[in-house]
Amino acid sequence: MADDIFETELRNASPRGGWGRHRLLLAVSGGADSAALLCAFARTVPRENLLALHVNHQLRGAESDGDAAFCVRLAERYNVPLKVESIDPAEMRLAAAREGGLEAGARAIRYSLLLRGAESFGARYVLTAHHADDQVETVLCRLFRGSGIDGLAGMSRFRPLSEAVVLARPFLSRTRDELTAYLNRLGQPWRVDSSNDSPDFLRNRIRHELVPLLRDMFPGKAESSVLKLASHASRMKEFLEMRLDEALGTDGEGFSADAAGRVTLTAELLARIDPFLLPVLFRRLWRRQGWPMGEMDSSRWEAVTRMALGEGERRRFLPGGLTAERSAGGLLIFPAPAGEKGEN
Repeated sequence: MADDIFETELRNASPRGGWGRHRLLLAVSGGADSAALLCAFARTVPRENLLALHVNHQLRGAESDGDAAFCVRLAERYNVPLKVESIDPAEMRLAAAREGGLEAGARAIRYSLLLRGAESFGARYVLTAHHADDQVETVLCRLFRGSGIDGLAGMSRFRPLSEAVVLARPFLSRTRDELTAYLNRLGQPWRVDSSNDSPDFLRNRIRHELVPLLRDMFPGKAESSVLKLASHASRMKEFLEMRLDEALGTDGEGFSADAAGRVTLTAELLARIDPFLLPVLFRRLWRRQGWPMGEMDSSRWEAVTRMALGEGERRRFLPGGLTAERSAGGLLIFPAPAGEKGEN
C-alpha cells in the first residue's frame, strides 16, 4: 500500500525516532478529522502499537449511537482495536456543573477517559485530530473572551497529560479541507455531527459566521494572520515560562498543595516574582491542580494578581468553586466550603 503524500508529511513531522516506536492511543469521534487520524496512522504505524478510543457522550440519541457504530466499522476496516466508552447522563450533568458548562464538562470527562485508556494500554501519546481550522477558532474565541498571551497561543502541538503520557495534535498545521481531500482519495466516508451547525454554541457561530466574514474582509489573509498571532504568542509564552523558572530557582514550581487541595503562595515568594510573571505562575498552578480555566478570563487573572500584590480584595470567589484569600503570610487558594461557591 503506497503512502499518500499526506502520510509522508505526517511521518516527517513525527517525534524523534518516529511515531512507530511508541504505543499510541487515537481519539476517534467519527468525524472527518478523526477518521483521517485513524486512517493515516493505521497505514503508517504498526497496528500492534495502536488503540483507538471512542467516547459516546449520549447527547444526541440515535445519532450518538450511530457515531459509535461507525467507529467500530472504521476500526475493523483498518484492523485497529477500538474501545468504546459511554458516559452516564448523571455523570455528564455533574461534570457540566463542576466545569461551568456542558461542553467543558464533556471535554473534562473525555480527556480523563483518554488518559486512563492510554495508561492501561501503556501509550506514550494520546493523539487528537485538532487541525488548523480548530486553531483559528480557538484563538478567536479566546481573543474576544479577553485571554492574555497564554490563551492567544492557542493549542500546543504537544502537552503533558501526566508524567508518562503526552497529548499530541499531529494535524495542527493541516486544514479541514486537506483532511477531507485525503479521505476522498482513500474513498473513506465520515460522520457529520449535526450539533456542529447549532448556533447555540459560540464556536459554531465563529466557524459559520465570523470566519467567513473575516475571509471576505481580508482575502487570503484571515486564517494565516490568526495562526501567525498564535505562533508569536506561543513563543512569548515560552519566553515568560523560562523567565518564571529563572525567578523561582530552587523553589521549583513555587507552590505545593496540602491534602485538602489548599495551596499557599508565601509572601516571600510573591515578593521576588516580577508582577508581569505572576499571571504565568497562576496559570501554571491552575494546570498543575487541574482547576478549570475556561472562565478565568483576563479580568479574573488580573484580580488574583492584584491580591498577590497586596492590593484590591482580601477574598474572592473564582470559577470552579475556588476561593482566593489574601493575608500577611501570602495568598491562599482553595476549594470553597460547601454553600460558599460562586463568584462575588
